[in-house]
Amino acid sequence: MKVLISTWGLPAEWKDVEYNYEDRSARGCSTLQLLEENYDRIFILTLESIFDYNNDRTRKYDNISKCRECYIENTIRYETENYKDFIERGELALTKMIGCIGLNTDKVKVIILPSIGHPGPTKKFDGNVKNYASVAMVRLFDELMKISDSEHVEEICLDTSHGLNFMPTISLDISRFISQLIFFKQAANSGTKNDGNKIRFRALNADPLPRIQDYNFLGINEVLNETINSLPVSLEKDNDIYLSSVNGELHKDEELKSIYYYIRKVIKSSYYPFPILLGNYSRDIKGIQDMRNKILDKWLSDTIIDNESITHNGTIGPKFIKDLLTAEVIINVIKSIIGKKDRVSLEDIKNMNEKVYKSISEINHVLINQEISEIEKFYKGNPIHSKELLKMGKMGDSNPIDEPVKRIMIAHAGFQIGLVYIYPGEPNISAYSFDYENYKEVLKKTLGKGI
Repeated sequence: MKVLISTWGLPAEWKDVEYNYEDRSARGCSTLQLLEENYDRIFILTLESIFDYNNDRTRKYDNISKCRECYIENTIRYETENYKDFIERGELALTKMIGCIGLNTDKVKVIILPSIGHPGPTKKFDGNVKNYASVAMVRLFDELMKISDSEHVEEICLDTSHGLNFMPTISLDISRFISQLIFFKQAANSGTKNDGNKIRFRALNADPLPRIQDYNFLGINEVLNETINSLPVSLEKDNDIYLSSVNGELHKDEELKSIYYYIRKVIKSSYYPFPILLGNYSRDIKGIQDMRNKILDKWLSDTIIDNESITHNGTIGPKFIKDLLTAEVIINVIKSIIGKKDRVSLEDIKNMNEKVYKSISEINHVLINQEISEIEKFYKGNPIHSKELLKMGKMGDSNPIDEPVKRIMIAHAGFQIGLVYIYPGEPNISAYSFDYENYKEVLKKTLGKGI
């Protein structure tokens, strides 16, 4: 499966030209008329301001392009006081326009995103540019996760040829991030981080259109080509999370702040080599799959639309969304491994290491493998028959520390002597399981009380 993401500004201003790409050419008003046959699914990212136009603005060219003709025919300004209705009707109208210019509407999906400023003749768009990134991530994630449930995604490409202002820059960042999430899911599902699970991430951009009347040949250039083979996890947090503007004053959402606390513990437990904490914590988190849509619904309800403006009173922090989506894919994998078990077994930790930590940090992957090897080596010669504190070789003979020490926890992948309890299991050592006396207390003392 190959996926193309394309940024669109105002199609009514596009000219019919000859596009050239990889020894092929096609005449059209959009790069998609040439690129479409290379991709199985296409997502068009455009702005809500696309419907605020004046026909006079499109008279800079002598010819009437197919894009302008189809745009005028299928998109009209309509008034509604319901922003969600505005988006749904707008995406339907643009889908009709896409079919009009000859694209296959069965494989093209339009996503309308928040604008900012006063780009057209009528409406003013108030809000924060951060919303473009946050809303785009949620919607692309939802679409691509569905695709990857049944198809193997091998390439994600971003075409920025028609994007305006901040669109190309932000879209590049979020498209790469979504590619990393899809890679992580596919690698986890296959159980291996081999070449077949890597995603090719590319970016394209067409030549600028010169103001020469008879010049109609534009090349489409590859500006980026890289391999996605990891999911980088960052400890950087979002201080804003979700801000609501009420009577000109900004207010933080306390409910989402408490949710972010739990998300950050998942992020930190995967950033550091703490598989016991990650397993326990991920098992206990409920409803994270619904959280992204609840946040989007809240943002939609905080948006006011009238004849003169669209005002987004809510601002969704992009790093908050990145952490939320990252935590979701990690938790999904962890729950598929440990199910509803009270404790994580040695076999669970092996699977977590291969399916989670290996894609996040090769160093932590090696570190966890080393601790697993030490545990197996020691307990093969020293089997247990009841719960006891973990002990291994000479380390078990030293004075154990019953308080978590972050340095020791990191050095031994969370298997701190004197802190971890080991439980017997059948039929072999792989069924031995692990826990802390109070894992939530260990979590607080190791990863901090706050976000």
